[in-house]
Amino acid sequence: MESLNQKYDYEVIAIDGKTIQGVNPKAKGMEALYYVSAYASKYNLVLSKKETMSKSNKIKAIELLLDLIDCKGAIITTDTLNTQTDIVRKIV
Repeated sequence: MESLNQKYDYEVIAIDGKTIQGVNPKAKGMEALYYVSAYASKYNLVLSKKETMSKSNKIKAIELLLDLIDCKGAIITTDTLNTQTDIVRKIV
């Protein structure tokens, strides 16, 4: 079956954040390492990634991430939480 982005030839960029697992930062008195990434589904490629020491800084990290990639003409997917005015301005 042909995927939609092959059939219609558009780029889908997924922006999402993840917490790094495998360590217990609270046991060491630290916050968990968190990062957001931009993933180009058509090419199975991470375009860019930004790290932050707190999930609360995710919005700022996404703004910095969008400064690094060219998303003109692409469909951007992200969590509802990220639909902030500054982020939307960078996309459109």
